[in-house]
Amino acid sequence: MTKSSVTDWRHLSFVEAASAIEVFEVAQHSLITPSVQRRILDHVVEEYQHADIFRTIANYTGQVEYTGNFAKKLIEAGGLSQDKSNNKLVFYKKLAIIQLGELRAIKALKALQTKHHDETIRLFLTQIENDERRHAASVSHHNRRYKLPVLPHLLHYTIRFSMQEMSQKAHVSRIFDRLTRIFFRALSRTPLQKIAFLPAPVGNRRAAIENSRTSV
Repeated sequence: MTKSSVTDWRHLSFVEAASAIEVFEVAQHSLITPSVQRRILDHVVEEYQHADIFRTIANYTGQVEYTGNFAKKLIEAGGLSQDKSNNKLVFYKKLAIIQLGELRAIKALKALQTKHHDETIRLFLTQIENDERRHAASVSHHNRRYKLPVLPHLLHYTIRFSMQEMSQKAHVSRIFDRLTRIFFRALSRTPLQKIAFLPAPVGNRRAAIENSRTSV
């Protein structure tokens, strides 16, 4: 098994690249001033750098190259097929999504650092997390100037993302329950004599031997 093979680093690279495109779309909006636009473009560059870092981790851990349609994968990873219009409603919605996206990224990165103990990978993840914390603070500060129109979208997507996470956990729980039922159903159909002769753990066998020595 390769290092950290259970994490799809290639997918995370696409997520970061899609995030860069999404932030770049906000930078192009007419409501953005030139000074703010420069800061947003710095944000875009760092998101692309994160995509490169995740690709580097994928290579480091021996994950195979992605050979599918890159444009389609970007759309799937970042939801880039959604609203493209330049009206204010879409603009405010994107600001809310980006702010929540940064907070969710920080949470995900903390979980990855707990999951992976390779020092090289942890250094990369810490670097990305520090950038995302800066991004979250910057976006949150920027969104305060549009507080009233952005707030409903923040509430909406906070609830929506929470429901998605709960749904994913429930899906895993349903799979576990289904496998448990299959196991006990198979066990119930197994003849008792076969169950009786299943190999017991070493500790149980030792106890059985000791008991047999003292039995009448």
